[in-house]
Amino acid sequence: MEIRISRLGALLALLSASLTHAQSIASPSPSSSSQPAPTSPPSSTFYVPETETQFSLNIANDTTSDSGDVYMYMTSPAYSWVGFGFGSRMEGALMFVVYADGSGKSTSMFQVSSLHVALLSSRKQHPRRSVLTPNTNLPLTDLTLSPRLSLHGPHTEPSFAPATQISLLPGTRIDPDSGMFVLHAVCRYCRAWPGGSLDVTSRTAPMIFAFGPGHAMMSDDKNAGLKRHGRFGRFEMDLVAATGVGGVPEGNQKEMRGVRMLDGDFGRKDHDGKKVAHAVLGCLAIFVVWPVNVAVGAWVRRRRGWVHGVVSAVLVGMLAASYGVGGVVGGQFNRSRTLQTPHQILALISLFPLLLTVLLPLWPLTRLAPTVLPELHVPFASLTLVCLILTGGLGLHLGGQSRPIILVYSAVALGIFLLCLIVQRCARRRRGRGGQREEEEEDEQRLMSSSGGRGMGMGMKMTLKGWKDVGSASASASLRSESAASVDRPGYYAGGRAGSPTNGDANGSGNANGGKVFGGGTMPGPQYLLNMHPGVPVQPGRW
Repeated sequence: MEIRISRLGALLALLSASLTHAQSIASPSPSSSSQPAPTSPPSSTFYVPETETQFSLNIANDTTSDSGDVYMYMTSPAYSWVGFGFGSRMEGALMFVVYADGSGKSTSMFQVSSLHVALLSSRKQHPRRSVLTPNTNLPLTDLTLSPRLSLHGPHTEPSFAPATQISLLPGTRIDPDSGMFVLHAVCRYCRAWPGGSLDVTSRTAPMIFAFGPGHAMMSDDKNAGLKRHGRFGRFEMDLVAATGVGGVPEGNQKEMRGVRMLDGDFGRKDHDGKKVAHAVLGCLAIFVVWPVNVAVGAWVRRRRGWVHGVVSAVLVGMLAASYGVGGVVGGQFNRSRTLQTPHQILALISLFPLLLTVLLPLWPLTRLAPTVLPELHVPFASLTLVCLILTGGLGLHLGGQSRPIILVYSAVALGIFLLCLIVQRCARRRRGRGGQREEEEEDEQRLMSSSGGRGMGMGMKMTLKGWKDVGSASASASLRSESAASVDRPGYYAGGRAGSPTNGDANGSGNANGGKVFGGGTMPGPQYLLNMHPGVPVQPGRW
């Protein structure tokens, strides 16, 4: 019996040991337990679902260094540029602008990405919402990260801030599959800058963002010229939640974290009214009002010359307004702020012939040289038109317009210039014929004033009036009959010799009637009457 009890105890002990061993295998000791999975650095995230744009910040709380590192992660469609900034507005904000660099490491082009599918679906869901179209035809390149400050007032292009210490980290690229900018960067000593600071203890730190237009931009220059943004907006970010162990925030976050939008879900669409007004006023003045003014000046008679003056005043006013607005627009960009671009230089040169075109027809100047200065009006006007057309083309190039727009502008400008030349040539020929008639009328008036007889002048006026009313054919017949009748009368011909043109000799030998007629010969037609040809018989005794 005791043997059985001992065997049972041994069996129980063996079973207990087996259970203990199994528990030790299932639950390892604390010394052999696995380490917890690493967690991503804390961050606050700005996210736009329409374009899958993400901007995340991490504020390093490393007490061993006073650098105040700020880590950032960004992904966005490949617009010409994308920018984020610390501050409530451009003036005084520290901005980080990202665009493709100019290395061009690969000539392969981006394929249609999932981004486009997202854009198309967002357009279907929000048909009234304007979504910028990114540029997907960029070669595979790296990125240029440019820290910038707006140093020239509000609504001006920011300039490169070389004192800002910012570095690109591994992972920065343009994704070949999606065509997205992917940025990993760290900014050292970025918590303060000239004109502002970043309050890392704020839960509503002001931030701004902007997207450039959807055109290719590739440059290694950190101060490269930027086109005006297509969309922009403001938001607030919780920097307390973003403070912790330093590191690049996690990507692929599809929601807002610690961010509150202030300008809608996708910011506001930019309306560059001044730039549009500058272009519209200039084009209307050159392509619409200028040809109309040329036609008016060519076909309106002298008595209605005031119409040409009114249209010219409207033209000059539109050009002056375009110049003024253009000066304001030029002050917004770094490349045009110093008036050194070809567009601005030629625009200033164009003012010289424009002023001469306006001043030469004025009476105080024409009195100085009445036969020379008025003739220079048309050549200076043509020179001004050429200068203004070239100025507009250079303006399109300065604004970075696409090639089709520049080609259309060139074609329209060439057509308008040729049209003005044709109108001026036709007007010149018309003025030539009109000038001949004016000279004939002046000759008539001078001869009438020096004829010495009032009755003769009245008779000549009546003869001209009758010729104009009846017609050239009847007037010619009447004048020929009068000439024949006067020849049959007695008189003397040139030289005081008596005779008749019908029965006298070649030397003007006498006429049987003995009348006095001065100025031998007959008048072939009415044109000689207007010119007062000396062959017209003159009989002073009849009046």
